[in-house]
Amino acid sequence: MSRANLQELLRVEARRLGFSRIGFARAGACRDRDRLEQWLRAGRHGEMSWMARDVDRRTDPRSLVPDARTVIVLLTAYSGGPPAPSFAVGRVSRYAVGADYHLVIRRRLRKLARFLGRAAPGSRTATAVDFRPGLEREWA
Repeated sequence: MSRANLQELLRVEARRLGFSRIGFARAGACRDRDRLEQWLRAGRHGEMSWMARDVDRRTDPRSLVPDARTVIVLLTAYSGGPPAPSFAVGRVSRYAVGADYHLVIRRRLRKLARFLGRAAPGSRTATAVDFRPGLEREWA
């Protein structure tokens, strides 16, 4: 199967699973690694010490899947609807309304990974929803 055909199959399946968009980027070193290291040296991560760990894993997806060629990035809209009325003053972010989005998206990602495994036997995947140390915005 051609790369274009596989990408189109993944687009259709991602939409079926509830993702808003899907994109494909070449797996490789992050262009922002130097900026990340400067940011860390300046202490901009505050008390979030975990940000300073695993800079290699954070800046190159091939550290997770050594022979990775493509990073697949997915977008999902937070459509939890309006927050329930309450006596509290303030606003609640859409992602915080309803089921834990980490669990919801993780289930969708696993289904998409299984689909990819059937469509491209031998492919390997690593999935993440805010818990792996990747700088996903660069690939997005």
